[in-house]
Amino acid sequence: MRASRHGFTLIELLVVIAIIAILIGLLLPAVQKVREAAARMRCQNNLKQLGLALHNYHDQFQVFPRNNPLVTRSSDGRAFVERPWSIDLLPFLEQDNLYRQWNLTLGYAEGNNRNLVRTAIPMYKCPSSPTQAIETFQPPSAAFSADSTALAGSTFQAAPVEYFAPLSVRRPPMTTADPLDPGLLQQVNPVRMATVTDGLSNTIAFGEVSAFPRGLIRGNLPHPTFPNNAAGFGFLGGWNRTLYIRTDATGATLNGGNCLMNCTNYAGVNLYSFHTGGANVSIADGSVRFLRDSVSMDALYRLTAVADGLPNLED
Repeated sequence: MRASRHGFTLIELLVVIAIIAILIGLLLPAVQKVREAAARMRCQNNLKQLGLALHNYHDQFQVFPRNNPLVTRSSDGRAFVERPWSIDLLPFLEQDNLYRQWNLTLGYAEGNNRNLVRTAIPMYKCPSSPTQAIETFQPPSAAFSADSTALAGSTFQAAPVEYFAPLSVRRPPMTTADPLDPGLLQQVNPVRMATVTDGLSNTIAFGEVSAFPRGLIRGNLPHPTFPNNAAGFGFLGGWNRTLYIRTDATGATLNGGNCLMNCTNYAGVNLYSFHTGGANVSIADGSVRFLRDSVSMDALYRLTAVADGLPNLED
């Protein structure tokens, strides 16, 4: 008797392959959601560590660090960013060795600082962002005269910083004619806890502004006017501050609409993240919140101004 053979027909094989493809198609979005949830949690943890470092700094010096002060050096009359918060907080983020090597009398592009600026600080970068640990930045404007002289028009490499501290905020409706109120980290006069009369739990300390040095608009497209981000922003030793400017819905036109989040990452004029529906912010009491991109202009103003008398936290 001839032994019978059992096997898949071509149709059965195609059916099995189709089922496997469907299962993979169903599984991939779930895997991506899990990865994004994990990245978002790590991003929140970074902001938590920044908040704790901010408190430890205040405990030691009785003030919060300054926000990117541009000072003129008396020896040669050149301007540089002196002791930005991204440098001042290093000892409180287990980066004391880097802090001790940083020359506080020089700009980020001068002397050994130019090498140190390439030191990646994991807590300064959001895991969801496509930005590399080290990026190439454009030479700064003439305002940063010490660094622009040192670079002589050449680009340079630096470690991105994707969490920005509010410097100030215009009162609604946030036109260029509206008065500015101070944020938590000031450029010249340091803020003390006692002067945050709205309460630390109602005040933003840091917010996400991701993907420097690219200038992006909504949908992560290149900015049509500013494809390269503002020089001097978004890296260790440079300027890392938010100064909200309303854009249109696409993010392409500054002062063209009511969008203040996830419309553009240009020069810190908007909060900008790679999380769906909003961005993480560190609150001055050390907590971390996810602020939805539907947040109103009034609520964002209240969360940023430290003494407007209108404490409010909108989820």
